[in-house]
Amino acid sequence: MSRTGRARPNQWTERAGRAAFRFAVPRLGRVYESLSPGLRALSERFDVSGYDDCAASFRGGDMPSLVHLSYEKSLQHLWKSEVLAPWLGIHDASADDRRALAAADHLPSSAIEDVPLETIRDEVERELSPAKRFALCRIMDLIVHGEAYALYTSATLLPEVRGTGAKLGMAMQTMEEAKHFVVLRALMRAIGDVQPLPDTARIMLDTIARQKGHMKLFGMNVLVESLATSIFAQFADYPGLRHVLGAFHTDESRHCGFPKSYFATGVVPEHVTRSLLYRMNRTRIVLSALPVIWEVKPHFDVLGIDAFDLFGRFVSKAGRLAEASGMPLVWPRKELEQRIDLLFNAWRESFEPERFTGWVSYTSLERRERLSPVCAEREAAVFGIA
Repeated sequence: MSRTGRARPNQWTERAGRAAFRFAVPRLGRVYESLSPGLRALSERFDVSGYDDCAASFRGGDMPSLVHLSYEKSLQHLWKSEVLAPWLGIHDASADDRRALAAADHLPSSAIEDVPLETIRDEVERELSPAKRFALCRIMDLIVHGEAYALYTSATLLPEVRGTGAKLGMAMQTMEEAKHFVVLRALMRAIGDVQPLPDTARIMLDTIARQKGHMKLFGMNVLVESLATSIFAQFADYPGLRHVLGAFHTDESRHCGFPKSYFATGVVPEHVTRSLLYRMNRTRIVLSALPVIWEVKPHFDVLGIDAFDLFGRFVSKAGRLAEASGMPLVWPRKELEQRIDLLFNAWRESFEPERFTGWVSYTSLERRERLSPVCAEREAAVFGIA
């Protein structure tokens, strides 16, 4: 402020910018809401996944007999070569597997924990209010349906990735995504319900499913899996979810690491990394995730969780992984983080002034990540967190 009491030119610019932001954003939101049903219908018209998010099932039905004969039986008889043929030098058994097998002759069958769904439901109803249960279910809708898309995408990537190791890794990812989808869908149906995807999330996932080759690998293993690890870390200790999300985080972190390891083998063509067209398309896919934030933000608010904090971490993870996987965006990661921090801080200052206490770096991983020591070590290796 000058001595005459008038604002300096740069202050006028800042005030005008904030006023324009407050004026434009609600109107853009209303325009998007009016267009959303049509955009969803257009997305469904060109659907390639065969997934019906209204029924939470792939078209053709659940086929419970095939689930039992092909899926459950396959897992029941999933053997470990390290146990049956240790001389092969294949290390596919965990320390827990080896300890359990070593003690198998001394353990009664009752030693295996069996937690019925009724107990899970009672736990959730006891510890969460109806409003919080509803909010939790709506956030987890993203993951239930996202796992179905991950199953489709990983299955279609299997013939596209090159090399035996890559195909074996993608085959195992397909199996794990099938497990995640079936388990989480049953769990959420037991403790609440599963509703159709928000329009913005459906459009984002359909966009990724329609991609080809390396662009599809980027959309799923870099973008969606980075978001999944953030959500799993956030809710790993929540009632009902704590029984499975820790294991999910282990799997999804490994899926995030796949494109980085794949790039290190040298099979990713140079033009995929350097082409401006590819970089622009990857940036477009990342930006398609932004509208999802405002669809689910009210549910995060009910749970007392800052959605900007979680999605800021997600953007930083995806940016780090994109660069490490030879699939960078138009902007360098640091510039992307600055743009996201600017957007979130401008929104909070303009529309939630009571919650704005000063500039916050929502994309900072080092300061704000809520992880157990084991998860923190795992993500440090995958995302390159110092």
